[in-house]
Amino acid sequence: MNQKSLLTLALTLAVAASTQSQALDTVFYEDTTLTGQHNLQLALAGDDDVVKTIAVLPAETETANETMKAEPKVELDSTEVESDSATVSGGQQRIQGSLSGMIFVPIPGGSFRMGSNNGDNDEAPVHTVQIDEFSMMTTEVTQQMWKELMGSNSSFFKGDDLPVEDVSWYDAQEFIKKLNQRDPGKGYRLPSESEWEYACRAGTITQFNTGDGESDLGHAGWYNGNSDSKTHPVGQKAPNVWGLYDMHGNVWEWCEDWYHSTYNGAPADGRAWVSPKGSYCVLRGGSWGSYPRSCRSTIRYWYDPRYPGSRYGNIGFRVAASFRSP
Repeated sequence: MNQKSLLTLALTLAVAASTQSQALDTVFYEDTTLTGQHNLQLALAGDDDVVKTIAVLPAETETANETMKAEPKVELDSTEVESDSATVSGGQQRIQGSLSGMIFVPIPGGSFRMGSNNGDNDEAPVHTVQIDEFSMMTTEVTQQMWKELMGSNSSFFKGDDLPVEDVSWYDAQEFIKKLNQRDPGKGYRLPSESEWEYACRAGTITQFNTGDGESDLGHAGWYNGNSDSKTHPVGQKAPNVWGLYDMHGNVWEWCEDWYHSTYNGAPADGRAWVSPKGSYCVLRGGSWGSYPRSCRSTIRYWYDPRYPGSRYGNIGFRVAASFRSP
């Protein structure tokens, strides 16, 4: 463990099946990368899962006490996220979309502190946002998905499993319009900027959802230090704890919002900031050509929604949806 202030997290859960109960061992984690808000999950065969959300600060101990009741269990796909100092394991329900390889995961509702007081001016002021549960694609939209729905592909880099790029904000909206026509009732859309940051962070308060260092970024995404100046197939790097891949790097991702130069007046309920209408729309996450600083969870960029970027393959998007987990 690297030399940082000590964090101890204690989780104690009791399991009740019919009239019997079982005490579980206390689990300790010692690593400051675990500071922040966490969804702690207990799974027991034949029972429904229990998820307890707690906030942890450095040098503090948190104890969560929960009881499980015997209920039908929802099948989950396990995911594992590795970092330099810890392995965080969890389960996340995966929802199949209507296009090849299109997978959604539910993003649990909650509140978080959006922005940074140590970043660019447009990342401030830091403010609290309440997010309702929604669903989000695990990856960026691929060229295979784009061709399947749109019948063409103008991406600079070519490959079915590469992210589609060189798409304008209006191009992304047209894709989503057709997706809703193909698969009605799901409420497909671009994520709001606050939903995007909340989903990217997944409870973390570090620069990247894997930590603060450049090596942590390398675990999570493709940037100018490891990309070889090109996009890469989606889903190759480590996902965050909610099962989302490539939230850092690969391609910038369009959000629904119009760009504003500060967060003064920003919605506090997770809605997209669409009024007053501006001249530019928001991009998030950085790309294969970005320096680490431009791949942070809080970084903001803007571009004219009419144009598909620099024609060098660095602007794409992923789809959010209003449907919730069953």
